[in-house]
Amino acid sequence: MKKTLLASLALLLGWGGTAFAQTEVDALRYSQLGVSGTARIQGMGGAQTALGADISSLSGNPAGLGMFRRSEFTITPGIQTVNNNTSILGERNTSSNSNFVFPQLGVVISNRRGDSEASDWRGVTFGIGFTRLNNFNERYTSYRTDNNIDADEYQKQYDQYLNDMVNWEENNFQGPMPLISDS
Repeated sequence: MKKTLLASLALLLGWGGTAFAQTEVDALRYSQLGVSGTARIQGMGGAQTALGADISSLSGNPAGLGMFRRSEFTITPGIQTVNNNTSILGERNTSSNSNFVFPQLGVVISNRRGDSEASDWRGVTFGIGFTRLNNFNERYTSYRTDNNIDADEYQKQYDQYLNDMVNWEENNFQGPMPLISDS
């Protein structure tokens, strides 16, 4: 029995060594949060975890539901704007896109009893909500209208760009992100 347990443990630990998670690039990308939550939370800069009686704190602090005294439905509309500037061998392109989004929506149903009622239960509160942490649905378009493309020059600049990206990653993403240079 002991040998079987040790063999199972060794097998599980061996599998853990071959697991692949996100790289440092993914960690940086997914750690950047967009503006989310109700207008109250956005006004506080996203510091909602300790705050009770706000639907945005539902995911970070579900105990905050206990602070609700009445039922409510909340919806927070927003506009998300993305601007892109690209440059390919000296030719610059600009694009912009705006979308109507819902950073937060939710409902809380509260059945709070009065303080004069003699009961150990003060009430029941149920909440369900949606909070958008970030939006990775982006589309980038770049095009080149110059038909006089020097393939060797383009390959040289692209290789330099890839080397700059590797150096940028090795320096823990310090400094501005490298772009394809305009030579």
